[in-house]
Amino acid sequence: MRFMNRFFRVKTKLAVIAALLLIIVIIVIACGGGGGGGGSTAGGGVSGTGRSTGTVTAFGSVFVNGIEFETTSATITVNNNSATQSDLKIGMKVTVEAVNDVASSIEYESEVKGRVSNKGGNSFDVLGQTVKVNTQTEYCLNDEQVNCTFSFADLSKDDFVEVSGYFDKDRNIIATLVKKDDQDPGKYQVKGFVSGLVPGQIFFINTLAVDYNDLDPSGIADGVFVEVKGRLNTPDELWLTAEDIEVEDTQASPGKELSLEGIVTQFTSQNDFEVNGQTVLTNSQTQFEGDPASIALNVKVEVEGTVNSKGVLVAKEVNIEDTDIED
Repeated sequence: MRFMNRFFRVKTKLAVIAALLLIIVIIVIACGGGGGGGGSTAGGGVSGTGRSTGTVTAFGSVFVNGIEFETTSATITVNNNSATQSDLKIGMKVTVEAVNDVASSIEYESEVKGRVSNKGGNSFDVLGQTVKVNTQTEYCLNDEQVNCTFSFADLSKDDFVEVSGYFDKDRNIIATLVKKDDQDPGKYQVKGFVSGLVPGQIFFINTLAVDYNDLDPSGIADGVFVEVKGRLNTPDELWLTAEDIEVEDTQASPGKELSLEGIVTQFTSQNDFEVNGQTVLTNSQTQFEGDPASIALNVKVEVEGTVNSKGVLVAKEVNIEDTDIED
């Protein structure tokens, strides 16, 4: 009997040890241990330090690019107005400055704010800009999103909307969020690339004419990226009198850690492309989630790395994201 009791005690200890070893193995695998080569996950982010540009995907703090940012001490702005976390919505494209996942600032600015002038099968026009929606687009009615029943099917000509999203290779906006408002915003807002510049008088953002006669923005030139706020001059909504123009630098500061989500808008090779106006280089050390050969124009990616002395983002990790953008 003593022998049998000893036998069962030993057997029980061995079973416990085996179970513990199994748990350790599972934890190591889940954390990515034992990996190597070029197939590492990029979705979780290099770290929460530096600058992260991407869409808000969840709350409980704020999740951007797979990172949960603590917002207790963060300065939050929405369209240049002081705001709180409750003013942020799922699908807003934001820029977060943070150290060790603690955000110091979160900034949101819409790509276009105005009246819908035309609606198609999966797109609509606002202030001369074409906005495309897809299965990933989020919606919001006024400030209500949790119980929002508004969708693209409910959108009509003459509705007032605010759109957040990314630019594709044709300078259309791929919407990540469409927010419908009942009230005319009064002052309209649009971002885009300058073309057809007549110095001191007028330029175009796609088909929208911008009269900037009363302003003298530094750095204005064809091809630069600008944010314009102003009031409409004509009923067809294709002539805007600018009241404020900001020329935006799309290249990040050297030495900065950067997490960047967006669409490939210029493409030389899988090792040299542009996302949101930011030049990206990959090399033999870059780890990919997804097939690097699938990187091409209009493909959505998340890139994480460090900006070099020339303002180029040298990618440590690239995640090729699933999207349904149409050419």
